[in-house]
Amino acid sequence: MTDASPEALGQMPIVDRFARVSTGVKMFLLLSLALLPLVIIILFASLQTTRTADFERRSLIRVALNESARRLGSELATDINALKVATNAYDGEGADRLACDRIGSILSTNAGTPTLFAIVDAQGKTLCRSVGFDAPPAPLPRAASVNAILEPAAARLRIAIGSRTGRIGAVAVYPLAQLASIAQPAGFQPHYALRLMQGDRALMLVDGYDHRLLERSESVSVPVNRMPLSLEMTVRSVPFTASEVLTMLLPLLMWGAAALIGWLVMDRLVLRPLHQLRTAVSAYRPGEVLEPFRKMTTPAREIRDLGQTFRAITETVAAHENELALGLSRQTRLTREVHHRVKNNLQVVASLLNLHARGARSSEAVAAYASIQRRVDALAVVHRNHFAEIEDNRGVALRPLVSEITSNLRATAPREAARLTILIEVPAYYVTQDVAVPIAFMITELVELSMLCDPRAAVEITVGRAGSDNRSWLEARSTAFRDSRKLRDKLAERYGRILEGLARQLRAPLERDGQAGTISAGFSIIDRE
Repeated sequence: MTDASPEALGQMPIVDRFARVSTGVKMFLLLSLALLPLVIIILFASLQTTRTADFERRSLIRVALNESARRLGSELATDINALKVATNAYDGEGADRLACDRIGSILSTNAGTPTLFAIVDAQGKTLCRSVGFDAPPAPLPRAASVNAILEPAAARLRIAIGSRTGRIGAVAVYPLAQLASIAQPAGFQPHYALRLMQGDRALMLVDGYDHRLLERSESVSVPVNRMPLSLEMTVRSVPFTASEVLTMLLPLLMWGAAALIGWLVMDRLVLRPLHQLRTAVSAYRPGEVLEPFRKMTTPAREIRDLGQTFRAITETVAAHENELALGLSRQTRLTREVHHRVKNNLQVVASLLNLHARGARSSEAVAAYASIQRRVDALAVVHRNHFAEIEDNRGVALRPLVSEITSNLRATAPREAARLTILIEVPAYYVTQDVAVPIAFMITELVELSMLCDPRAAVEITVGRAGSDNRSWLEARSTAFRDSRKLRDKLAERYGRILEGLARQLRAPLERDGQAGTISAGFSIIDRE
């Protein structure tokens, strides 16, 4: 997978970007998406179970609070009715001390604790009161009215009642402790808060709930019967048990475990063996036997079969490589033997020519034999140098080829050219055999032409520096090649045709400069050092 710039990734479609993700990540994402609906369903069921438990808890609180509100309302209604009877009695016929005591006894008996009350007339005179209670200097309520006033600052509930005519009034006061005792719900431990509410005013009856951070609570409010009051109860919700927490977290755990297990199975059985197989195939070298799962014992059966197939293929390739190597070795030995026999045959021909030259009676025959021998030697030199480089497949080395040819030419020069000087300047180039043979014959023809035209003239053989197209040129420079009648006769006789033919074999024109005394031709090279 090739890397891409963030800008290019941002412009790719989502499908292409997903295709560039590794297979392990794809597997994990697909498993997560496949299991997500099931996880949502199970999680919703768990939350619904928790919600049902909370609803049942709220119902129990509401039942207990309704019982408390009913009891508080019943106590207040009983006291109000008794005070109404007393105020009407004082407003009508009047009442004696026994009637006052009887009212106090009724209020004390109903509430369980003495209720503080007082009965007063319109002038503020106290007609009847409980022990230790002074009637407040408040105006009498309207006739036949009942006023319930919650006083949070004084921590009490005050109820004012007017008689039928409004000339007599009664006041009852319920302290905090008495209200808490009446309204306390049955069956609840002290860990709750109970408030008596009237509009925006609230009187805390029981403060047994300590709210903590991240703690759940339940608040329920119910009205008090026939009173402008309501009770509000706050309790701590039942904390989640270990089983409930496990029930809620189990879908998430199952989701993560299923995705992780699926990814591990895919990674261990498929992805990692495939990666190991790819690494082994990438590191494979011809002739080796592939062992992809030498250290891994858990790939999938299909991948193991694929690895065994690769192993069988590499074994077959290795066997074929061995056969090819043996065949190449036999072919090399055969080629070496052929080259050796050809070289020996050329040497035998050169020796025969030398023997015949010694037995020749005329100088023309000796020169003819020497000329032929020089050409056979040139061909033998090319063949020997080509065989020396054949195993490296680099072609024929040009520098040793030219050096050996010029040495043989100096050795076979005629008597008048015994002091022949040949200077060479050849880079370390390589040429093919098809190029080496014409170059060898061309050097032989040029040196022989120089010896025939001027035996005392030195010959300078130069191979030029190649350009970028791997082309070079061969140049022979000598005073014997300057324009003269003798040179023109020799070229017209046969040397001109031979040199032109050799130049055509080199696929380049033969160039001659009569004033500078140079003859040159271009040729191709294989390599340069």
